[in-house]
Amino acid sequence: MRIRPSYLVMLCRRDLPSSKCHMLIRFFGDTETRRHVLNVKAYAARRVLGPLGLAALIAVGSGCSQLPLGGDKATVEDENPDLAAAFSRLIDSRGSANLDEMIAQAGIPAGSWDRMYSFDSPNTEKELNAALGTDGLSWAKLPEDSEQTTQVFVQNGKVVRAFNDKKPRHGVRNGKYAIPTSAVHAVEEPRGYPATGTVWVLEIDEFS
Repeated sequence: MRIRPSYLVMLCRRDLPSSKCHMLIRFFGDTETRRHVLNVKAYAARRVLGPLGLAALIAVGSGCSQLPLGGDKATVEDENPDLAAAFSRLIDSRGSANLDEMIAQAGIPAGSWDRMYSFDSPNTEKELNAALGTDGLSWAKLPEDSEQTTQVFVQNGKVVRAFNDKKPRHGVRNGKYAIPTSAVHAVEEPRGYPATGTVWVLEIDEFS
């Protein structure tokens, strides 16, 4: 059984949900009909949404969770309590874990970043962009306290998230970076002078 192409186009031009439209095309339309109807749907989306709305629709459909409205800008978020707690639990257990497992507890899913950087504060936009290769990126809420660091997560050279990291800080050294499969180890080391004894801290496998 075949439905006339003109009738399928009429159905899909109306408020018929895309899922049902695709089902009709799949079962009742030939290849040329499918191509024609999908072109009509795309044209309708452009008219209704406009260029920006269509870009947002494409971003959602491709798995992107954010659309950078208002230009290229990175905002440093407050320290994530879930991530801080995860790091603390790892120290208490004297164990080890992959970094992506730890970061996932902060709501950053695996696969959404490929490098993590840590920068001692204070920092300027110029310094961060020079280190990351993100010329022209503007930054908001950069920490100014020298006791804090900025954790920056990058995917394919673009900043996707940034967090303020307060004491006890857990990151990599300036000029280094970690990857999702970097191991995070709880290690014992001497306390800094003039304190005595030892303290347990986390070390993250890093690269340069």
